[in-house]
Amino acid sequence: MNKFLFAFASSALLFSGVCAKSLAEIKSSGTIIIAVHDDEAPFGKLNGDKYEGFEITLAEAVAAKIFGDSEGKVEFVASANDETSYRLLQDGAVDMAVSTLVPTAETEKLADFSSPYFSVNVGILTRKADAITSIKDLKDKTILAMPGSIGEKYFQKQGYTIKECDSAGGCARALLENQGDAYADENIIVMAFPVINREVEVPQKNLGASEFNSIGVQKGNADLLKAIDAALVELSKTGFFETEFNNHISPYYKGTAEKKYFLLDDIYNLL
Repeated sequence: MNKFLFAFASSALLFSGVCAKSLAEIKSSGTIIIAVHDDEAPFGKLNGDKYEGFEITLAEAVAAKIFGDSEGKVEFVASANDETSYRLLQDGAVDMAVSTLVPTAETEKLADFSSPYFSVNVGILTRKADAITSIKDLKDKTILAMPGSIGEKYFQKQGYTIKECDSAGGCARALLENQGDAYADENIIVMAFPVINREVEVPQKNLGASEFNSIGVQKGNADLLKAIDAALVELSKTGFFETEFNNHISPYYKGTAEKKYFLLDDIYNLL
């Protein structure tokens, strides 16, 4: 399915007003619908007509655990940002969202969340020519951030001026086009851009307290959430996260992202 058709499917489902399927209904239907990013490498990106990335592989692996020995199919729906993912979940357009969502007091009103699978902090992407060294250098300047992202929330609390952008790629492009003075997001996301463009850098990559990416489901979908948690434990114990970090994330960052700061296998080993 091409990008246009994915977008069309998202829009049609968005206004359907149906509830997300229960675990039993998902197994019975043989299909699970998952919101993922289409412009946020190395987590999720639509490459031609195929989704690729760390979270794509994770979504497929969790789905395989849910279906078990039964035959099942995964359908992806593109989500540009957190706001879209929550809307898709609330409208029953998708069964779950594997799209760098972070549980907070605010977002837990919008969705229920699985156990975490990735640790993140806030980082900022800036133009090298601006020689930004700290967030103090950004006082009275404009911060680019996606709606509902941890970057937006962090800088809103600090009293900075926020300009919204619709995706990680879109935010980075807006920065290069001088539409803002910094792009704030999860550190692992902004760290990707200096690898492919030497005009930008990440002068700060560990702002705020650590937060955690989790899989989101529609509120009240307890059986599905329990199945997802069980799948995450199983995957961790088989070395899935380290393997996929090495397959997708480490090569993308040319070895500059150390897995000890992002993976949570030590926590799962206690379960």
